[in-house]
Amino acid sequence: MLISYLEKNQIKSRHYFFRNGVYSLRIKEEIDNQNIKDWELVSPILVKLEMPEEHNLPNEFMFCFYWIEVGYATIVDRTMTLRVYEKNLIHMIDISVAIDLIIESIKNTNN
Repeated sequence: MLISYLEKNQIKSRHYFFRNGVYSLRIKEEIDNQNIKDWELVSPILVKLEMPEEHNLPNEFMFCFYWIEVGYATIVDRTMTLRVYEKNLIHMIDISVAIDLIIESIKNTNN
């Protein structure tokens, strides 16, 4: 019964390509466009990073904290821009730790 409900309502599991403790990154999906549209009214915390030429990240992905979408990132011309909107759920220290973990993951993947 639950499976037929999930199939009927097109609910599916998310594809997370990075997980570490309370942080996770996942592929941006069509359903995320509503969150991103709602976030347009909020001033985000912006973090920009120069990415290594060889990285394994998609050009657009969601940033999650405790499995809750708190922002998203885009990569254009080797510059990753992370936008964090749900500032009441995540603090700057959490964001910096997450970025360190992402960078470490990229380094480990490329070696």
